[in-house]
Amino acid sequence: TVEAPEELEALFFAAQDLREDGEVQRARSKLHALVRGVAPCSRGSQRTKCSALPLHVLASCAFNALAEIELDQQIACGFPFTHDAAEARALLQQALSAWRGNAQALLSLGLILRDTGELGRACEHFCEVGSL
Repeated sequence: TVEAPEELEALFFAAQDLREDGEVQRARSKLHALVRGVAPCSRGSQRTKCSALPLHVLASCAFNALAEIELDQQIACGFPFTHDAAEARALLQQALSAWRGNAQALLSLGLILRDTGELGRACEHFCEVGSL
């Protein structure tokens, strides 16, 4: 298991590199490992920060990256016309549960809501970003 916060941060950036190199499955695996690693040390632990990012922010960014991977796959399959983005929505909600100030997750979720006909809820997310 991953223990040190610095290792968690390194996992995030390694996953980003893998995704940019087109190795989506390996990126997804690293992001899931990061989220599993953050969970035990984010609540009630003295280890609350990585070298640059608080753990809740790192977890939120990992969930957001997983949502982006999922959404890319759904778009390739025809979202919003033939597929829904339920998994991406759930991952974005997890990102926001970890850190409500994740503007990227708020915007992405707002765009999904807009594209699936939930304009009122989409506008709420967009306005929330404006007030950050």
